[in-house]
This record gives sequence, structure tokens and C-alpha cells, in this order.
Amino acid sequence: MKNILISQLDYTYFVYGLSLLMLGAACLVQLKKDQLKLPWVFLAMFGIVSGLHAWGDLINIVFDDRKHSHDLNVIIPVFSFIFLFEFGRRGISDTENKRTGVWIYVPLILLTGLGGLAGLEGIDAMGRYTLGVSGGFLSCRTLWAAARKGPAAPDRCLMTASIALGLHALLTGTVVHYAPFPPASIINADLFFSISGTPVQTIKTVLAAVIAMSVWMHSENCSRTDDNVFHVKHTHKTVPLIALMAIIIGGWLLAGLLGKHAKHEELRESAVYADAIVSHLQKSPDNVVKSNEIIADFFSEATNHHPESFLVDRKGAIFLSNRPELVSSNLWPDTDKLKTALLPYEPHTGDEIDYQGRHLLVTRRGLRDSDWSLVLFEPTMLIKEYRFFAIVATLVLFSVTFAFFILLQLIRESSSKVVSSERLYRSLVDGSPNFIFLIDEESRCITANKAYLSFFECGLPDISVKGLPDICSIEKGGGDLNSIIKKCLEGKRRSFESTLTGCNERRCTCSSTLSPIYDPDGRIRNIVCIFVDVTAKKEAEKEIEKYHYHLEDLIKERTSELEEANRLLQSEILERIKVEKALRTSEERFHSLFNLASDAILLLDADTEGKEPAIVDANVAASSMHGYTPDELIGKPISFLNAPESLEKAREVSKQLFENPGEVVTFEITHVRKDGSVFPIEVSAKIINLDGKNYILGIDRDISMRKSVEEALRRSQQRFRAVFDNAPVGITIINTDRRFIEANTAFQKMTGYDIAELSELSVSDISHPDDDRLNMLYYEELMAGRLPHFSMEKRFIRKNGAVLLTNIVITTIRDNYDKPVLLFGIVEDITEKKRAEDELRKYHERLEEIIAQRTSELLKINKSLKNEIAERKEIETTLKESEAKLSVLYNEFNIILNSTPDSIVLMSLDKKVLWANKSTENYIDMSAGDPVGKRCHELVHKTDCPIEECYAAKVFETEAPVDFQARNYQGRMLDIRIVPIKDESGKFIKMLHIARDVTEKNRLHETAHLASLGEMAAAVAHEINNPNNVIMFNSSILRDSWGDVGKILHEYSKDHGDFSAGGLPSGTISETVENLIAGIVKSSVRIKNIVGDMRRLSLQDKQTFFEEYDLNTVTENAISLLNMRINKLTKSFSFSAAPDIPILKGNPTQIEQVVINLILNALQALENSDKAVKVSTGYDASSDSALLEVFDEGYGIESAHLGQIMKPFFTTKHEGTGLGLSLVGKILTTHNGKIEFKSESGKGTAVKVTLPVRIPDRKEVKE
Repeated sequence: MKNILISQLDYTYFVYGLSLLMLGAACLVQLKKDQLKLPWVFLAMFGIVSGLHAWGDLINIVFDDRKHSHDLNVIIPVFSFIFLFEFGRRGISDTENKRTGVWIYVPLILLTGLGGLAGLEGIDAMGRYTLGVSGGFLSCRTLWAAARKGPAAPDRCLMTASIALGLHALLTGTVVHYAPFPPASIINADLFFSISGTPVQTIKTVLAAVIAMSVWMHSENCSRTDDNVFHVKHTHKTVPLIALMAIIIGGWLLAGLLGKHAKHEELRESAVYADAIVSHLQKSPDNVVKSNEIIADFFSEATNHHPESFLVDRKGAIFLSNRPELVSSNLWPDTDKLKTALLPYEPHTGDEIDYQGRHLLVTRRGLRDSDWSLVLFEPTMLIKEYRFFAIVATLVLFSVTFAFFILLQLIRESSSKVVSSERLYRSLVDGSPNFIFLIDEESRCITANKAYLSFFECGLPDISVKGLPDICSIEKGGGDLNSIIKKCLEGKRRSFESTLTGCNERRCTCSSTLSPIYDPDGRIRNIVCIFVDVTAKKEAEKEIEKYHYHLEDLIKERTSELEEANRLLQSEILERIKVEKALRTSEERFHSLFNLASDAILLLDADTEGKEPAIVDANVAASSMHGYTPDELIGKPISFLNAPESLEKAREVSKQLFENPGEVVTFEITHVRKDGSVFPIEVSAKIINLDGKNYILGIDRDISMRKSVEEALRRSQQRFRAVFDNAPVGITIINTDRRFIEANTAFQKMTGYDIAELSELSVSDISHPDDDRLNMLYYEELMAGRLPHFSMEKRFIRKNGAVLLTNIVITTIRDNYDKPVLLFGIVEDITEKKRAEDELRKYHERLEEIIAQRTSELLKINKSLKNEIAERKEIETTLKESEAKLSVLYNEFNIILNSTPDSIVLMSLDKKVLWANKSTENYIDMSAGDPVGKRCHELVHKTDCPIEECYAAKVFETEAPVDFQARNYQGRMLDIRIVPIKDESGKFIKMLHIARDVTEKNRLHETAHLASLGEMAAAVAHEINNPNNVIMFNSSILRDSWGDVGKILHEYSKDHGDFSAGGLPSGTISETVENLIAGIVKSSVRIKNIVGDMRRLSLQDKQTFFEEYDLNTVTENAISLLNMRINKLTKSFSFSAAPDIPILKGNPTQIEQVVINLILNALQALENSDKAVKVSTGYDASSDSALLEVFDEGYGIESAHLGQIMKPFFTTKHEGTGLGLSLVGKILTTHNGKIEFKSESGKGTAVKVTLPVRIPDRKEVKE
């Protein structure tokens, strides 16, 4: 068995390289399917580099070229191990959140480089010990963690790959090639082979194959997971593996057979040559010993053209050789003399040996009746060529088979996607409420959606009984139906209005579109018909038209009555004004309804005397649809909006309108927007007469979406996604647990949730509770198959809590076994539609009410003319009472606004104060008088020009409220909100400025924060100070003790020489330990200072004992306490004390702490001792305040940090706690003081502290 494995070593390298390359390919495929987010690309690079390296070794074995590639055989594995280590490092970070920096490569590569001291063999061994073992085990751990945490956990494929990779790493790192240092000199590949009888490469090949198969099967499982939505059947995943394994095993057998045949041929030829030499030598057996020179000449001549020939005795001693320098050497070991031999063991005929870097075949013939034998070494090139042919044949067959299975997999996946696309497409068509069906050349229906079948109450087998002309009659815009079908078969698309006749004489008016469908040969075989039910729309149009004529008659009747009333009541001007105002209000409401219409409405002047009709009015929808403002549209000819290709059609329609006045003409045409984009519209136009003048009323509907839907129906899955994402209605795909899988942009905008949020929600989570119960009943019927689909009005709850009113259509998507796997929903937002219907109803009721009211008023006027004077007096009385009530309400409103503590100011657009409540006096400086009439920057900032960052200007620009915080002239913090005020038309006319004092609120918040900080500080002080005190106490004892120990060690080193303790040499151990003890002491003092700062910061509110003190004396005390620190850190320190500072009231200890902290900060900011620190005191009579200023020439403070330096725990110093300035700020706040910083990076910092001489009395609170 050992000889078989050795002889198949070339095939072993081939399979090993092939397995690693397959691993690389599987990892690259996994990159597109990965749900675990592992760094597969690095494992792929390891597989590819290692596989190519193994095939390089195969080439070296075949062509005996091992010397030239020795360097590459060392460098390439190191690079492959780096890729393996990087996969493990990044994988551990992704799966276990344990991050290891890139710095880890530095010690590993250094250790690998140290192996270079023993040559390239040392680099190879150390690279395997460091990068190979660690990278393998890290990758093993990564795959194991991924198998336990993945979506299909536990993933047995990844677990198997993890175990095999761990074993591979163990073999790679322990069984290395020989290197002249332990353990490589002891435990290596030769020892493993001698003990196990199996080359280590064979076991690594098996493990590599297991790893590659496991990762590939994991990749296939991911594919199945991706496709399982539609239950696509896959070829059993073991079939390709079995086939490929069969090819590998067959190649193994083929290589063995061909190698055996070649070896037999080589031995046969070598045996003929050896037998000829032996027969000559056997003519006189004693010649071997007695005739040395004669035999030598013969042997030399006979073996002159042979690679290696030896005549040896039974102990392996070489008597004759074609290489004279080997004579007297041993060919194999002699146990008696223990001489060095050329071979490690005694060879026999048929053995294959490695001799001086070459692979050779042994032929051995013994001399009859003698202990001598002839040994010939023959090259094995013929054997290698035969075996290499078998390897190449196996590779070709393997590649073809692998490509076949890959192609088969791609075909199956493509078929799966086609089936999935067809089902989704069918679901979209069946879910549509429109009639969609397909007819052939003879106008017979081939297939239809569910809406069509439901209307005709028939099944799929019955749909072709009647042709399209039997069930459809044309109303407008088409002519003869047979001619329309003929035009479609010629490749033209046709649209018209028609009437469908269903079962039981059921009729439906439809907007119809017929479009041709081309087969792959470019011929038209079928026509797709889309019929949109417009019955309700037509009935509504007829009702509106009827109501319009009725309204015109009423207006004419009322006009005549009003004319009569005007002739009789010319003196009643006031009443006429009231009536005109009411009519104006009615007209405005009518115009509002006109602008609320969702379709574009254009009114054209028809009496243009040969010119094109011009636009005289356009609603908001028309402006929005075309991108123009109403002013830009009015006065323009209608051709201004028509696309060039639609001008001729527009003239024909205009001619048709004038030839048939009063009729509604519906047609499709193309318009051009302001930005140049072209879009189709459906126009319903009619000539109307207003005030004796003819106008063309056109109602335009943008049918771009309908065109898109028609286009989408003619395409397959490529267009389905575009329709899905760009549909104006919401489209959702839901699983059987009623959880969202997909939702288009429209549905996301309707609900306010994005797709990531919806994927975490179910339908019930965003449904109105009252509607969800009914929805569940329909859902149960739908899932049981008792309903093909259902439609209902449903309320959803938006993300912001608002209610969304929709109409939903839900249908199921079923698998091959008719089992529902998905729900397909179409959601239409009908909120605006409901609102418009309500507005139209209210307008209708209001209009009837106004007409009835006006009629009643006119009758009363005619009947009560004599009582008009009395009624007028009564009206005047009522007006006076209303004015009195209004005055009372105004006064109450003023009282309420003046009673609120917030400042409320009304400003004009030019920032002038129009009105201000009484509380405003507390927020702004009233020394300048009444604020009304003044601009805000004059009152707040005391400047005649507006400031650059003006929030009122920002409100004017954005027309949106602005919230911000600012301090007033008293230094109090205000929450300010500026709100725009608009009139009924939405025009920005005024601004409302609301300010609220939040100083106390902020102070209470800070007090609560510090209270919690105090509790924490007390706990920290108790828990940290005790062990820290022990550390400080013991470290001082340890420092004193080490002085004596250091002397003893010094004497010991003198007597016994240098030594090391704990890895430290005796020469530096004393200094190093002293530094370590000093570091301990320094760190414990730093801990004590941090705890002390935290306690002082948290106890400031409690230490409020106030007494009189002198600022100069307090400052001098602080300087004296810091005298040693000052002398150490600077050579230039000065203090200037002002003589006229009044006696202050406060806590002198706390003020002294402020001075100490500020001077310490200044000293610590100095770059060197040549820089100066200056301290001074002063008095500001204008504000009656004492001043303390500290200036340093240090590094300065960056502008980005100036706003944060007063925050607790913020520091830019390596040893700072970040509590010093926070403590200063707290103390100054207690004393009503202020602190200001002026700093420039690199030039120094100036700190100014202001302390008021008089501060409010405070209650003294003991701790």
C-alpha cells in the first residue's frame, strides 16, 4: 500500500490542487449568495493560490525540475496562509464581534522571517507554524460560528468544512518539511511517512476535498433557500458530487494502470540490457575479483550511455560504477560498518527511488553463484508521461462534466425564474379590476383575466364561444369593430369607447384599447384587449351635464327676477352689495372645486375667427400636469401644448367639434410639458356657450400610467419590476403569515414606512383594528381556496399615526400543488377621492341651499317692501350688539395674551413690531420706549442694520417655523419659536415671535444631573478610594523595600555575573522596577484626584456658605499653594492686583479653587518653561463686578473645542479628568459669575472671570 501511495503522489497533487481550486470557485459563487456576510474572497484566494501551487508541484514531479522552483515553493505557501489568516481574522470580527487589528501580522511575519536564519526551509517551516496553524484554526472557528448562527443553523455543511479545515491546519502546522531546527528537525513529513506508511499529502488531499465539497453544498443550499418561495425543484445535490467523485476515482485507476504498463515496458527494456552485462560477467565469476582492470574497462564501456550503473556486493559496497568517484562507497546502508550510503534502504527490481533529486526506476540482477549483483537506475519519464496523460484526461473529463452540471443548474434556475415571472405576471393581470383578454386573428377570445370571466360568468373552456364583435359594440372613436381588428393585425394600436354585453344582458361602458402582439418571427398572431370600465364615469358626466343645464336655466330665471327687483329697488344699494358678495363667494367656491379636480380642465375661446382656440382659463391640475403656471397658460393657443406629431389630429378634432356642437368628443393626443417631456393624455372636449359666447371645455386626463401598464403587459419579467416600482398605486407581496416581503415605492409613501421597516411588520401591525377583523375573514376564505380574490375598502395606520383610506385587491399566488405561498395586493389611496366626493356633495347641498335662500329672500323682498325701514333699524341694532360682543372678546383675548408669562410679538414682513403682549417687557430692554413700530434687531441687538444670522429672515425665506435658543440682555436662556402667518390664499403676511424663559428649567435639569453624579461619585469614592489607599500605602513600602533589594541584586550580579529575572536583564532591572513602582504611585494619585474632582463637582450645590472675602487675598493664597508647581513649569509668572476692588460676598474656598484650576490649566498648556503666565485682578464700575484674568502663552484651544471645554469629562490632555473647568463653571454659577475664553491655536489663551459685587441672599444649607 505504501508503494502504491508513493507511485500515485503525482495524482495526489493533482487532486489536491483541483480540490483547492474548487474551493476557491465555491467561495466566489458564495459571494453572490451569502447571507452570513463572511469574507469569502480571502478563502477563495487561499484556495486558488494553494491549488495553483499544488499543480506547480505536480509539474515539478513530472519533469524533475525541483531546484528551479524551490524559492517559489516557499514564498507561495506563505502568501496563501496570509489569505487564510485574513479570512479567519475578518470572519471572527463579523461572527463574534471580536476585532483584531492588522498589527497582528507584524509578530507573525517577524517570526516567519526569523526562520530565514536557517535558510528557505526555515522560512517554510516557520510560516506553517505561525500563519498556517493560526490562520487555519481562526478560519475553522469562523466557519463553526457561522454554522451555528446562520439562517439554516445548525448548518452541517459548514460544520463539516470547519472540522476538515481544522484537521488540515493541524497537519499543515505540525507535519512540515525538514528544517535544521526543532521541532521541524524531529517532527516532519519523513517521520510521519515512516510511522503511518501514508504520505501526509494524501491525507491533506482528502481533507481538501471534504472542505471543497462541504462549502459547495453550503452554496447550493443557499441557492435552494433563495428559490424556495416558488418551490422550484432542484436536481439532487449529491448527483453532481457522485459523478465528479466517480471521475476522480476513475482517473486514479487509469493513472495506476497506465503507469503500471509504462513501468513494465521500462523494466523489460532495462532487463534486456542488464541481462547482457550479467551474462558477460558470469563467463568467469572469478574475473570480478581477479581481473579488476579488464572488468573495469568492460563495465565502463558497457554502461557508458546509461544514467547510473553499479556492481555491488551483498552489503551494498560499490565495486564498479560508471561514475568512478562512487567506487568504494555504499549504495545502501551497511549495518556492520555504519557507513553513509547513497540510498536509505536496499533497492530491488521495480522499486522507484529518489536519487540526487531525480526519480528513478531500479533494475537489479544477481550474478549466478556469487554475492555480487548489478544495479541499474533507469529514468521514469515514460511512466510520468503515461500518468500525466491520465491526469490530463481526467482533468478534461472533470471540466466537461462540471461545466455540464453548471449549465444544467443555470438552465434550471432560468426556467425557475421564467415560471416565477409568469406567475407574478398572471397575478398582476388577474388582480386588475379591468377586463384584459387575448383574441386571435378571427377575434375569438383565447384567454382572459378573472375580471373578464367574472363579468361574463364563464370559465376558461367557454371563453372562445363568442367572438369580440358578438359581445362588443363601438360607441365612439373607432368606426367598425372588424376594421379596427384588421388595423391591429396590420400592426397599429387602436383605442375607442365601447359597450360590453355580458350574461343576463348586463352592459358595461368601457374605454377600450387593442394592441397587437408579435411572435418571435415578427408576425402578428394575437391582439391584447384592455377594457376599462367607465360606466360610473359616464353616468357622472351625464349627471353633471344635466345639472349644468339645470343650473343655467335657474341662473337665467334668477337673473330676470333680479333685473325686475333692481328696477323696483334701485335705492337698496346696500342689499345689492350683499347679494353680489354672496354670489362672489359662490363663484369662489365653484372655482375652488374647479381647481380641486384631479383631471386637467382647460377653457378655450372658440370664437377666434379662423385662429387657433386660445386658453382663457386653466385649473391647478392643468398647471401641475404641464409644468406651467396658470398665467403662463392663459392666452396661449392650444397648439402651444400639443406635440408636433399631434397638431394634425388636434385640427381634425377641432373641426369635428364645430361640426357637431354640443357633443362630447373623446380622443387621445400627446402634450408637451414645460421641461420638454412628452406625455399622452385622454381628452373629453365639448363646445359650451357662456354669456352668448362659445367656448371649448376640455377635460384632460394624463394616461401615461395607463400607457405604461399596457406596455408592461406586452413584456415579461424585465418590465414587471418597472411597473411594480413605479406604479401610482401601492403593490405589496405578502407571505402566508401576512408579513410583508416586498412593497413598491407608492405603498411605502402611502404608509410612511420604508421596505426595511415593512419587512419587520405584518399587515395587522399597520391595519385599523376595526377593518383588520373583516380582513381576516376574507383572508381565511382566500387561503382555503373558496375565494379567488377579494376587494374591500380598508383603513391603514400611517407611520405618523394618520389614517390612510384605501381600496385593496388581494389575490393568491399558488405553487404547483395549488398551495398558497404568497399574497399579492394592490392598494389604491382613495383618501383624496373620498374627500373630493365629500366636497362635491357639500358643494351641491350648499348650492341648493343658496339658491333656495336667494329665492326666499327675493320673495320676502317683494312682499315686505313696506317694512324695510324697520328691518334696517333692527339690523343696525344687531350690528351694534355684534360690535359690542366683538369688543368684549377682543378685550378678553388681550387679557389672556397679557396674562401669559411668555413673550408674544406680532411682526410684519419687514421685521417691524406690530403688537406685543405685556410679558414682553420682561424679555427685552424697554428703555427705548414702546417696541411697536421698531424692528427686531433695534430692540434685541441694539443695531440699525439686520444681523447676518437672522432667524426671522430664515422664516421669511423658507416660510416654515424656526425654533432656536438664545440669551436676552439679562443673560437668561430663552426658547424662541418664530411662526409664519398666512392668509386664506396661502400668502405669507406676518410672523409670530414666541419666547419662553427656560433658565430655571435648565438649572433644575442640571441640578438633577449633578445629584445623580453625586450619588455616583459617593459610590465611586467608597469603592475606589479604599483599594486605592492600599495601593498607595503598599507602593510606598514596596518602593522603600526595593532600594534594599536593588542593592542585594547588584551585589549578586557582581559575584555571579549577569542574569535575568522575569525577562528583565540584571543590568537594567533596578531602574525598570523603580520606574514601574513610580508609575503605580503616579497612577494611584491620579485616581485619587479624579475621585476628588467628582465629589467636589457633585457637592457644589450643598456647599453654599457665603461670607465676605477679598479677591486679591484669595488669589494670593492660591498662588502660594501653587508656588512649587509655578517655579517648575515657567520662568515668567506675574500677578497684578488691583487696589480698588470692593469686598465680595461668597465662598472664598470655592473661589480659591477656581483660581487654582485656572492657573493649573494655564501652566499645563505651556510648551516649555520660557513661556509666560500672567494673572491679574480688576474692577468694572459699569457692571459693579470684580474681574479675574489669567493669560498663558501655551498651545491654545482649537475653535472646535471651545464650545465643549465646560462639559464634564471633556479634556484634551493625556492626564486630565475633564472635571476642572466643569467645577469652575458650577462654582461661578452659584456666585452669579461668568467666565469667558479667548484663544487662538498656537498663540495662547485668555480667561476672564466676572464676579458681581452684590448677589442675591442665599439660604445656607449644611451638608
